Amino acid sequence: GRAGGGAGRATTGPAGHPMVARLAAELIDELDPLTDQLVTMLRDADESYLAVDTEDLRRSVRENLASFVGDLASQRSPSTSSSRDTAWRRADQGVPLGSVLHAYRLGFHVIWGALADRALRKGPEWLDGLVRGSATVWAWVDTSSEAVNAEYRDALIESARKDEQQRMLLLDALFEGRPGEWKMLGGSLPAIGLPERGPY
Repeated sequence: GRAGGGAGRATTGPAGHPMVARLAAELIDELDPLTDQLVTMLRDADESYLAVDTEDLRRSVRENLASFVGDLASQRSPSTSSSRDTAWRRADQGVPLGSVLHAYRLGFHVIWGALADRALRKGPEWLDGLVRGSATVWAWVDTSSEAVNAEYRDALIESARKDEQQRMLLLDALFEGRPGEWKMLGGSLPAIGLPERGPY
């Protein structure tokens, strides 16, 4: 369970740019192929993601892309709830923070490329509008990265706290001679911070 969370909606950064919003709105129907593209890129680029269940990865990628595209299309301030949920899950799964942030950079690359492709097809004034509205995109990038950093850190702190509680329960069961409780709690030497073999 999550102890952290923070605000689901950031209050900083530009609210949007009309031309970027119109380009982003056209990407809403392309979320499935963009998701497939990003999932493939992630698995090829970072072996940490090979250990993540494919459906779990696909679901979180789609949620994050949908959040990004939706915020841009609606000219909202960047939302962070999907970024925070993803960071918490990946920390719990043991995916390194660097890998999580790399996944976000790849996601930004995919969305920026899709926006640029749309703008190029529409004409020079659209490409100019995208460039002028790029601050909107980068504000979302910064806000999401900060949310991932903060939530990942909180997840590690929560995990360490739970590990310490588990160790204390196991030590109590061991020293007070309660083998049934020790077994029920998954007692082992590594669980209390000791190697399997040693001069005990």
